[in-house]
Amino acid sequence: MTSWVWLQVASKISSEDKSKIEKAVDEAMEWLDGNQLAEVDELEDKQKEIEQICSPIISKMYQAGQY
Repeated sequence: MTSWVWLQVASKISSEDKSKIEKAVDEAMEWLDGNQLAEVDELEDKQKEIEQICSPIISKMYQAGQY
């Protein structure tokens, strides 16, 4: 996640939360590399896993007015 959006978000969250998001994304990318023929439901499950990690962090940032 090296986009402009990530750079903006990363500057507003704790290093611990940043590490959690980066780890989740890195693991998902590795999984995708090894499962290029995955079914749609498998991809959706992987997306949900990432969202479960990232959504609370992003919500916390918005609640703190740090966006």
